[in-house]
Amino acid sequence: MVLRRGAATLMFLAVGQRLGGAGWWRTVCHVVAAVVLSVGLSLNNARAVMEGLGGPVGPWERTPKTGDRGGREAPERPYRPRPGLAGAAESGLAVYFLVAAVLAPRGRYEHAVPFLLLLALGFACVAVATMASRRTRVIV
Repeated sequence: MVLRRGAATLMFLAVGQRLGGAGWWRTVCHVVAAVVLSVGLSLNNARAVMEGLGGPVGPWERTPKTGDRGGREAPERPYRPRPGLAGAAESGLAVYFLVAAVLAPRGRYEHAVPFLLLLALGFACVAVATMASRRTRVIV
């Protein structure tokens, strides 16, 4: 059942890319990037759900948007992630899943290695982007 749902999501993304005029190689790259980004954002999404389920509603943080600017560059925005340990949890999970991918074959779980590497890559990408956006004024 999980495979059917995953396949349906991948097909949805791929068909959207193809209908938008992307070639096969670009479609594959964009679908893989979407999956990796989704994995990396899962921790933040889970946190938001848990915050929404309990207690009072916290402050609303606007997601920076650049909009359609007709090919012109977007102006610099002063948006930065919340101060604190932004990206630390994602970094820890990336290391954890990378170590698990290295150790999996020892326990005869070779079949889990691609999935563990996907998790490690997703969390690492979000961690790096989060930490980079704390150092610069550019939206990542």
